Parts: sequence; structure tokens; C-alpha cells
Amino acid sequence: MKNYLNYFTEVDKEKKLDNIMKAVIRECQKDFDRFKKIPEDKYREYVQLTSQAQSIWEKAKNNNDFSLFQPYLEKIVNFNIEFAELWGYEDNKYDTLLDYPELKGIFKNELSNLTLDDFYKSINLVEPSLIRIEADELTYNLHIMIRYEIEKALINQDISVSELPDIWNDKVEEYLGVRPKNDQEGVLQDIHWSNGLIGYFPSYTLGNIYAAQFYYKIKEEINDFDELVENGQLKVINNWFTENIHKHGKLLNPGQIIKKVTGEPSNSKYLNKYLKDKYFKVYDI
Repeated sequence: MKNYLNYFTEVDKEKKLDNIMKAVIRECQKDFDRFKKIPEDKYREYVQLTSQAQSIWEKAKNNNDFSLFQPYLEKIVNFNIEFAELWGYEDNKYDTLLDYPELKGIFKNELSNLTLDDFYKSINLVEPSLIRIEADELTYNLHIMIRYEIEKALINQDISVSELPDIWNDKVEEYLGVRPKNDQEGVLQDIHWSNGLIGYFPSYTLGNIYAAQFYYKIKEEINDFDELVENGQLKVINNWFTENIHKHGKLLNPGQIIKKVTGEPSNSKYLNKYLKDKYFKVYDI
């Protein structure tokens, strides 16, 4: 890989590359520079650990026993702390794991008697839930906030893995007003940590922020957007996404795309507006 990158980053070779190949080389170089800082034997050990940890997590979840998974998660957290030190960071070592600069901020018979308004309200029901993937659109980001705060505290060594079940339950109760009865519906519900994906959860909320910002921009540029969606006429909308977003791939990073399309950096005010406008209407507030 090193020789490959050195070859294509030579000035005379790079000038002959098109924008797509330049982006490929850039991304390869980024990954190479990041992972070459980790000793080979150390990374091999980490890969083996996460491979084992996933099956142990499954067993721990099925048996509702965090203690089975705890020693593996402790090692995964320690590896990530070490990686963060090797990669370097400015203010907070958790930031280097994120890789997202913007953060450094139900059936026919049963429905036959429902009015359209009742149906709309039923599918947009907001209520506290214990399981992230079952959460409604409004409270979902609170689930992400819980995981973000826990991960950040773990990487900064403000809390220990052994404390996680209680800390998790306390945060769920604080943010959502409900408390898990066991580890299966609490700290063991997600597979991510067993795969070493510490720093991944915030990307879900970042995606929601992007989506809302794109939503208001597309409504501004396609005046009959709502009518098109209502009638299932999605070709114009799909073309807008292809032309403005999808065609860029990794030629641009997410921050550059959001700025190019909307004319400003990512801004959570659009997500706040979307949620407020929608749910104030649903609940007649």
C-alpha cells in the first residue's frame, strides 16, 4: 500500500489522475496514515478481540448477563484509548474516534375504521422507549445522546466499564423517564461496541441533522415537493438528490456537500424546526 500511494502521489503521476482517482487516493492515504500509527501486532490483536467479542456479546445478551461481555469490552475500550493517543487529538481524545468534524456539535382490517388523521397520529406516536431501534423519530436522538455521553466518559476514563449497567440505566431514566429492568434491554442491546465501533453512534444524529437541512433546501427548490411525494412522483426528487448529493460520492466530504448544497455549514436548527413543526401539528400544540 505504501509503494502504491507513493507512486500515485508523485507530482507527475498525480497530474494525470481524474478527480475520482484523486479522491480514491486521498481516502486510501487517509486510512493508511491513520492505521500505520498502530503497531501491526497490536492491530492484529484488536481485530481478533473484536471477532471474539461479537459472539460473546450475543451470548451475554441472550443470557442477560453483562459480566460475560465486560472483560471484552474493557479490552476494546482500552485499545481505543490507546489508538486515540497514537492518532493524537486537540481538546478531547474521544473526538479523534468520531471522524466527524461537525461534532467537535400496523394492517388493512385493523386500520379500516381509522380516519386519516387518526392513522397519521398513530404512526407518529411519541413515547419513551428502552430500545433504540424501536424509538420514535422525536426521542431517537436522546438514545444517541446517552451513548455519546457514555462513550466520551469511557474514552476519557471518567467511568469504568464495570459501572456501565448502572450508569446506562440512570441515563435512560434521566433522559427518557423509563428504566431498563435488565441488561438485555439496557446496556447489552446494541452490537456496536462488540465490533469496536466506539464513536459511531453520533453519526446517526448527524445524519438526521443533514437530512433536515436537505429537506428544507429541496422544498425551497422544488415548489411542488409535497404534491410530488403525495402522488408518488419521485423522479424529479430522485434526480435532485443524484445531481446535488449522490454524484459526489467521496469527492467531497459530508461537510463540503452540506455547504455546497445548502449554502451553509451543518446546522441543527433545521432538525429542531422539522421536529417542532411536525409534532406540534400532530399533537395540536
